[in-house]
Amino acid sequence: PDPQLVTGRDMQRASFLEAAKYVLRVRTNIFLIGATACGYYFLAGVQTFGTEFMKGQYRIDQAEAKLLLLAVGGGAILGVLFGGRIGDALLHRGRLNGRIFVAVVGAAGATLLFFPALITHSAFSALPYLVVAALFLTRQTPAVAASQLDIMPPSLWGRAESVRTLLRSLAMALAPLLFGAFSDVIGLQWTFVLMLVPLGASAWLLFEARRTYPQDVATAAAVAEGSGYSRTGSHEHW
Repeated sequence: PDPQLVTGRDMQRASFLEAAKYVLRVRTNIFLIGATACGYYFLAGVQTFGTEFMKGQYRIDQAEAKLLLLAVGGGAILGVLFGGRIGDALLHRGRLNGRIFVAVVGAAGATLLFFPALITHSAFSALPYLVVAALFLTRQTPAVAASQLDIMPPSLWGRAESVRTLLRSLAMALAPLLFGAFSDVIGLQWTFVLMLVPLGASAWLLFEARRTYPQDVATAAAVAEGSGYSRTGSHEHW
């Protein structure tokens, strides 16, 4: 455990400001917040401009664009369903960074797979890339969510999620504005290509998180024990 973060006081009694300061001192949490903000930033842009992009890029009508988005949504659902399961399986097999590994592969895979889909003008050619990219993009979501619980004492779960949600929401709020501003200058296609940069940055942040994750999980378990909480759930493995 990190001795600077192990405290003998019950964090349940800490004020929201004190809790927020503690949450933002956990290094893995900073990496995860940054990674999820970048990922949700790209996703918010897709949700806002995805239909318009598909109509212009692939020369299809509104109905066909909706069907294409429906197929992409199917890939996203599969990613959510299997992402958490794979991370748990790796953890149970002794891979301490199993959940982080799933998230890294998801973010990196999505970045690489979206690129060919964004530069082609054929909806038929783009479809498999878009579906699998959506699967990779969302497979990291449950793995990251579970990791965020692992690195926080149970008495801080609620307030830690409040801080993460606030910062993530700010990124999502900026996405439509920036997507629209860039598309006026360089066009919607190259805007989406450019916005792969923050998606790639999320993969790098998750990769960095694997270095600090084990110690921060051990720290969370130590703080939980010191506060009188039982070591339940994923903390049992540590």
